[in-house]
Amino acid sequence: MAKRKKSNLTALILLVIVLCGVAAFVMLFLNALKKEVYNDYSYYTGLEVVFGKKTEFMGQSISLKFNILSFLAYFLPLIAVAIMVVLYNKKSKLKYLIAFLIFTVSAVLMFIMPTYVKVYYELLNQKGATDYGFELAVGTIVGGICSGVGALTSLFGFIKK
Repeated sequence: MAKRKKSNLTALILLVIVLCGVAAFVMLFLNALKKEVYNDYSYYTGLEVVFGKKTEFMGQSISLKFNILSFLAYFLPLIAVAIMVVLYNKKSKLKYLIAFLIFTVSAVLMFIMPTYVKVYYELLNQKGATDYGFELAVGTIVGGICSGVGALTSLFGFIKK
């Protein structure tokens, strides 16, 4: 009976980790960052933040370029899920520790995303990059929370194992 309870607990931990990892990844398709412009908000999705976007604004060319840290923030939870699924039958605490570290890095990267995303501009043959003053939008907040819950669940699995 005790072995069955432990097996159910392991399955539940895996389920929560998979759900959190997939949910954190899906946030890639929602609004990731926002910027207030003339009493209105301009939103950028996770795809635009990760892979880049080019727009024109008042005669100025503005672009976001591929951002490796944003890429890691969204794709690391999938790696943690893959590790947990592949190593599901292994009786090792290492898989939980690795998943905990990966989810923690992902959560931190999501919550500090406005600090490392830069806007590149070109105006009258002058080029430069600036910190645009982004704020977190719903996608990165929920993704960071999901990664945090995945990290805590992985830590719980590590301690209980």
